[in-house]
Amino acid sequence: MTRVIGLISGTSVDGIDAALVDISGTNLDLQVTLIAGATYPYPDALRSQILSVCSGQSISMAEMAELMMRSPPSLLKQLSPFRQISRRQN
Repeated sequence: MTRVIGLISGTSVDGIDAALVDISGTNLDLQVTLIAGATYPYPDALRSQILSVCSGQSISMAEMAELMMRSPPSLLKQLSPFRQISRRQN
């Protein structure tokens, strides 16, 4: 069995969805069990910037790097309950 955290931000750009799952089996007998899931909303200012870029606003590479780095520290802090769940169930 393998435990995985999956992250995605969909087209609504409302936040990052996280899922903690157990994966077992192989090939056609693959099974996925959801352990926990949550959505972590983007701050309004960050969401506005992301939507501007998605609608064609030009930004420099430095601005792109800054935009990409704005949410990970808070996201990692918010994901810490997933680590605790994972440790309790192992």
